[in-house]
Amino acid sequence: MDNYQLIKEHTIKSEKIYEGKIIKVRVDTVELPNKIYAKREIVEHSRGVGIVAITKDQEIILIKQYRKAIEDAIYEIPAGLVDVGESLQEAAVRELQEEAGLKPLYTELIAEAYASPGFTDEKLSIFFTDELEESRLDLDETEFLISEKVPLKKAIDMLENFEISDAKTVIGILYAARKYGL
Repeated sequence: MDNYQLIKEHTIKSEKIYEGKIIKVRVDTVELPNKIYAKREIVEHSRGVGIVAITKDQEIILIKQYRKAIEDAIYEIPAGLVDVGESLQEAAVRELQEEAGLKPLYTELIAEAYASPGFTDEKLSIFFTDELEESRLDLDETEFLISEKVPLKKAIDMLENFEISDAKTVIGILYAARKYGL
Protein backbone atom coordinates (compact mmCIF):
# COMPACT_ATOMS: atom_id res chain seq x y z
CA MET A 1 0.00 0.00 0.00
CA ASP A 2 1.41 3.41 -0.95
CA ASN A 3 1.69 6.29 1.52
CA TYR A 4 -1.29 8.10 -0.02
CA GLN A 5 -3.59 5.22 0.90
CA LEU A 6 -2.32 5.44 4.49
CA ILE A 7 -3.65 9.00 4.87
CA LYS A 8 -6.60 9.18 2.43
CA GLU A 9 -10.10 9.75 3.79
CA HIS A 10 -12.96 8.00 1.96
CA THR A 11 -16.26 9.87 1.73
CA ILE A 12 -19.16 7.72 2.94
CA LYS A 13 -21.90 10.37 2.81
CA SER A 14 -22.15 14.02 1.74
CA GLU A 15 -24.95 16.37 2.82
CA LYS A 16 -25.51 19.87 1.36
CA ILE A 17 -26.21 22.38 4.15
CA TYR A 18 -26.23 25.72 2.31
CA GLU A 19 -26.00 27.00 -1.26
CA GLY A 20 -25.29 30.70 -1.83
CA LYS A 21 -23.96 32.90 -4.62
CA ILE A 22 -20.26 32.49 -3.72
CA ILE A 23 -20.13 29.46 -1.44
CA LYS A 24 -21.78 26.13 -0.80
CA VAL A 25 -21.45 24.29 2.50
CA ARG A 26 -21.61 20.54 2.95
CA VAL A 27 -20.91 18.06 5.72
CA ASP A 28 -19.10 14.89 4.67
CA THR A 29 -18.94 11.73 6.69
CA VAL A 30 -15.55 10.13 6.05
CA GLU A 31 -13.88 6.86 6.91
CA LEU A 32 -10.35 7.38 8.19
CA PRO A 33 -7.48 4.95 7.46
CA ASN A 34 -7.95 3.41 10.94
CA LYS A 35 -11.63 2.65 10.07
CA ILE A 36 -12.99 5.37 12.40
CA TYR A 37 -15.69 7.70 11.04
CA ALA A 38 -15.48 11.50 11.26
CA LYS A 39 -17.39 14.55 10.03
CA ARG A 40 -15.80 17.17 7.76
CA GLU A 41 -17.43 20.59 7.26
CA ILE A 42 -16.49 21.74 3.75
CA VAL A 43 -16.94 25.16 2.15
CA GLU A 44 -17.01 24.97 -1.65
CA HIS A 45 -15.87 28.36 -2.92
CA SER A 46 -15.87 29.98 -6.35
CA ARG A 47 -12.48 30.25 -8.07
CA GLY A 48 -10.51 33.41 -7.31
CA VAL A 49 -7.64 35.39 -8.82
CA GLY A 50 -5.24 38.10 -7.71
CA ILE A 51 -2.72 40.21 -9.57
CA VAL A 52 0.61 41.62 -8.41
CA ALA A 53 0.94 44.88 -10.34
CA ILE A 54 4.25 46.76 -10.13
CA THR A 55 4.72 50.25 -11.60
CA LYS A 56 7.86 51.38 -13.44
CA ASP A 57 8.87 53.10 -10.17
CA GLN A 58 8.74 49.74 -8.28
CA GLU A 59 5.48 50.52 -6.52
CA ILE A 60 3.01 47.72 -5.86
CA ILE A 61 -0.68 48.37 -6.32
CA LEU A 62 -2.48 47.60 -3.06
CA ILE A 63 -6.17 47.80 -2.34
CA LYS A 64 -7.43 48.71 1.12
CA GLN A 65 -10.85 47.25 1.65
CA TYR A 66 -13.11 46.53 4.60
CA ARG A 67 -13.65 42.79 5.07
CA LYS A 68 -16.73 41.96 7.12
CA ALA A 69 -15.51 38.43 8.00
CA ILE A 70 -12.63 39.90 10.03
CA GLU A 71 -14.30 43.25 10.87
CA ASP A 72 -11.33 45.24 9.60
CA ALA A 73 -9.93 47.01 6.55
CA ILE A 74 -6.84 45.30 5.16
CA TYR A 75 -4.38 45.67 2.31
CA GLU A 76 -4.66 43.23 -0.57
CA ILE A 77 -3.49 42.91 -4.12
CA PRO A 78 -6.32 43.51 -6.62
CA ALA A 79 -8.38 40.33 -6.57
CA GLY A 80 -11.78 38.81 -7.04
CA LEU A 81 -13.84 35.95 -8.35
CA VAL A 82 -13.78 34.48 -11.83
CA ASP A 83 -17.02 35.17 -13.72
CA VAL A 84 -18.79 32.41 -15.66
CA GLY A 85 -17.15 31.95 -19.07
CA GLU A 86 -14.12 34.04 -18.10
CA SER A 87 -10.55 32.72 -18.08
CA LEU A 88 -8.36 33.13 -15.01
CA GLN A 89 -6.21 35.66 -16.86
CA GLU A 90 -9.23 37.65 -18.05
CA ALA A 91 -10.52 37.79 -14.48
CA ALA A 92 -7.17 39.09 -13.17
CA VAL A 93 -7.06 41.79 -15.88
CA ARG A 94 -10.68 42.79 -15.13
CA GLU A 95 -10.04 43.01 -11.38
CA LEU A 96 -7.01 45.29 -11.87
CA GLN A 97 -9.07 47.56 -14.13
CA GLU A 98 -12.06 47.60 -11.79
CA GLU A 99 -10.14 48.20 -8.59
CA ALA A 100 -7.15 50.30 -9.66
CA GLY A 101 -7.99 51.79 -13.05
CA LEU A 102 -4.96 50.08 -14.64
CA LYS A 103 -4.62 47.69 -17.56
CA PRO A 104 -1.72 45.22 -17.71
CA LEU A 105 0.09 44.97 -21.04
CA TYR A 106 0.95 41.36 -20.20
CA THR A 107 0.34 38.95 -17.34
CA GLU A 108 2.25 35.95 -16.05
CA LEU A 109 0.84 33.25 -13.77
CA ILE A 110 3.19 33.10 -10.76
CA ALA A 111 1.37 30.99 -8.17
CA GLU A 112 -1.65 28.89 -7.39
CA ALA A 113 -2.57 28.43 -3.75
CA TYR A 114 -5.38 27.00 -1.67
CA ALA A 115 -6.76 29.60 0.72
CA SER A 116 -7.31 27.27 3.68
CA PRO A 117 -7.55 23.60 2.63
CA GLY A 118 -8.55 22.42 6.09
CA PHE A 119 -12.14 23.49 5.37
CA THR A 120 -12.44 25.04 1.89
CA ASP A 121 -11.58 24.09 -1.69
CA GLU A 122 -11.00 27.77 -2.60
CA LYS A 123 -8.09 27.99 -5.03
CA LEU A 124 -6.45 31.26 -6.01
CA SER A 125 -4.45 31.92 -9.15
CA ILE A 126 -2.00 34.80 -8.74
CA PHE A 127 -0.71 36.73 -11.74
CA PHE A 128 2.12 39.26 -12.12
CA THR A 129 2.62 42.29 -14.35
CA ASP A 130 5.05 45.19 -14.38
CA GLU A 131 3.84 46.82 -17.59
CA LEU A 132 0.78 48.97 -16.98
CA GLU A 133 -1.25 51.62 -18.69
CA GLU A 134 -4.01 53.83 -17.33
CA SER A 135 -7.52 52.52 -17.84
CA ARG A 136 -10.97 53.37 -16.61
CA LEU A 137 -11.82 52.71 -12.98
CA ASP A 138 -14.97 50.60 -12.98
CA LEU A 139 -15.87 49.60 -9.42
CA ASP A 140 -18.79 47.31 -8.78
CA GLU A 141 -21.61 49.15 -7.02
CA THR A 142 -21.01 47.04 -3.90
CA GLU A 143 -17.26 47.75 -3.70
CA PHE A 144 -15.88 50.50 -1.52
CA LEU A 145 -12.10 50.52 -1.55
CA ILE A 146 -8.97 52.61 -1.75
CA SER A 147 -6.29 51.90 -4.36
CA GLU A 148 -2.75 52.86 -3.37
CA LYS A 149 0.68 52.74 -5.00
CA VAL A 150 3.08 51.62 -2.28
CA PRO A 151 6.86 51.46 -2.81
CA LEU A 152 7.77 47.77 -2.89
CA LYS A 153 10.39 48.23 -0.14
CA LYS A 154 7.71 49.81 2.10
CA ALA A 155 5.30 46.94 1.32
CA ILE A 156 8.00 44.47 2.44
CA ASP A 157 8.37 46.45 5.69
CA MET A 158 4.57 46.42 6.12
CA LEU A 159 4.58 42.66 5.70
CA GLU A 160 7.38 42.23 8.25
CA ASN A 161 5.52 44.52 10.69
CA PHE A 162 2.30 42.47 10.30
CA GLU A 163 0.48 45.37 8.63
CA ILE A 164 -0.25 43.06 5.68
CA SER A 165 -1.83 39.75 6.61
CA ASP A 166 -3.76 38.63 3.52
CA ALA A 167 -2.21 35.37 2.27
CA LYS A 168 -2.39 36.07 -1.48
CA THR A 169 -0.85 39.49 -0.90
CA VAL A 170 1.97 38.01 1.20
CA ILE A 171 2.68 35.57 -1.66
CA GLY A 172 2.63 38.41 -4.18
CA ILE A 173 4.93 40.71 -2.21
CA LEU A 174 7.42 37.91 -1.56
CA TYR A 175 7.44 37.04 -5.27
CA ALA A 176 8.01 40.70 -6.24
CA ALA A 177 10.72 41.14 -3.60
CA ARG A 178 12.59 38.14 -4.95
CA LYS A 179 12.11 39.22 -8.58
CA TYR A 180 13.55 42.68 -7.83
CA GLY A 181 16.28 41.41 -5.51
CA LEU A 182 14.95 43.15 -2.39
